[in-house]
Amino acid sequence: MKPSILFLGDSFTAGYGLFPEQSMTALIQKELEAAAKDIQVIPAGVSGDTTADALERLPRYLKRESSIAYAVLELGTNDFIQGFSVQAMRENFKRIVSALRQFNPTIQIFLMQMRMFPGFGVDEEYEAMYAQLAIELGLTLLPFPFTEVAGEPELNLTDGIHPNAKGMAIVAADVWASLRQYL
Repeated sequence: MKPSILFLGDSFTAGYGLFPEQSMTALIQKELEAAAKDIQVIPAGVSGDTTADALERLPRYLKRESSIAYAVLELGTNDFIQGFSVQAMRENFKRIVSALRQFNPTIQIFLMQMRMFPGFGVDEEYEAMYAQLAIELGLTLLPFPFTEVAGEPELNLTDGIHPNAKGMAIVAADVWASLRQYL
């Protein structure tokens, strides 16, 4: 069984408003194939998910027949928007990481840096949490992948938050550029 990479996330991972083949996970799978990396992407993004929601559904992916060697965590934006505390997010991330490591002690876990999007303000404690968790839990921190896309109307759906197909291609390319050296 070939190794797999679990992308546990929210609407950005799920490809909200896009065709399945335009999602970040589908684009990353194409990059893996083009690079002759025999790794299967497991898309586990659900629109609207918080860290608590992702923690609750994580066990369905952690089955004996799975060969998850890598995990990318792209979560936290919905927690912030819904008013959850940074402490609650931290605890949920810790429980997610613990469950992943219990499943596979050698798993390599990547934590995607998230920031608030235009119009939502800035919360330094929220944004700093990602780097702190990466250090504390021994995770690889991936840079915020929406830098070129956030706030750019021509790269987002009409909601101004979620990338359109062109924007998602940029996001996926940025994520791939950060990930490929580790796979």
